[in-house]
Amino acid sequence: MNAPDLNEIYVMKPNEQKILCEENGHVCKFTLVKEDHTAGNILRVMLLRNPHVLFAGYRQPHPLNYVIEMTIRTDMTITPKQALEQAMDDVIHEIEIMQNEFEAASVGINSY
Repeated sequence: MNAPDLNEIYVMKPNEQKILCEENGHVCKFTLVKEDHTAGNILRVMLLRNPHVLFAGYRQPHPLNYVIEMTIRTDMTITPKQALEQAMDDVIHEIEIMQNEFEAASVGINSY
């Protein structure tokens, strides 16, 4: 079977870095280790909501390698690293909103 071991997909090795960055002025290529299209697409969407981000795109070089390569270009008002950090904060905030709305909507469900 071609599927990798689940531990190799999600568990970071002791000296392995989660995010690698190749910086070139106002453009950065980030490599997100142990991630797939789920993280890549939601971060891309959040990045493109930022008016200082001129370009945000990602690719998964191979479907069996859980690595995302993300390129971010900004207008120099903020750095690509700052844009990615803000996008990650925005994702966390959106998830908290969804969790609160779900919990509020499901209050009466268990009363049977």
